[in-house]
Amino acid sequence: MEETNYDRRTTTSSLSSSQASLEVADESALSTSEKVTAKDGVQVSDPTFSCDKKTLEDQRSIDVAAAELGQVAYPRKTYWQKLSVIDKKRPNRMLDIMWAPFKFFTFPVVVWAGFMYGLQGLVYPGILNATASVTYTNSYYHFSSDAVGFAYFAAVVGMVLGSLWVTLAGPQLVIRLARRRGGISEPEDILWLFTASAVFVPFALILWGVGSQHHVHWFGLVFAQACLAISSTLCLSTAIQYATSAYRDLSGELITTIILIRNTLR
Repeated sequence: MEETNYDRRTTTSSLSSSQASLEVADESALSTSEKVTAKDGVQVSDPTFSCDKKTLEDQRSIDVAAAELGQVAYPRKTYWQKLSVIDKKRPNRMLDIMWAPFKFFTFPVVVWAGFMYGLQGLVYPGILNATASVTYTNSYYHFSSDAVGFAYFAAVVGMVLGSLWVTLAGPQLVIRLARRRGGISEPEDILWLFTASAVFVPFALILWGVGSQHHVHWFGLVFAQACLAISSTLCLSTAIQYATSAYRDLSGELITTIILIRNTLR
């Protein structure tokens, strides 16, 4: 785990120290490389001077660029250090890692994304799944087991349409809103996609519940399943995208909090 030992002493801690070390290296290189030898009254320079100077300049540009980007160079372990079973004592961060997901409950964006992920991915589809068999096989519709399974093909069509809506309309919407602000994009721009969910969810649930109670045509129930699948598909990806766009540096950790909220709503 060479790359994960972040507590090792650094070789360059900042831009100033990197530049200072490079300047010292320049002076030492120049003092040794510019030594000349006299031969027949003619001074001849060291033939390796130009090559060493070019290599030093390349190394300096790389180190300075890395320091400007905030990248820190760590000394690599030797072969025997890598094979060693005993290493220096390191702080135990297990409790900090375990407690980290619960800290994100104080972030409203993360909590909202978790609730939307749970409602659209588990709660609303769970209502249809729990009542589909009873509704389709009652004395009015008389669906067989195979027909009930085929009715779920409407959800597949809805997922495809929802995916196309997110894939095609989402980037175009974000780009247009960014152009209005002079090229500045905000994480909240993606929330405009939820306007479709505000229409599809109540329409699909009312059509499913009230329609089955009043014995509407079976196509109405299938259409309700497709509408709810469209809403679920676009909301799942949009909720996570909103949270990760708002907190880019914490995107990996906050997913755990979103999953915790989702599973609680199950």
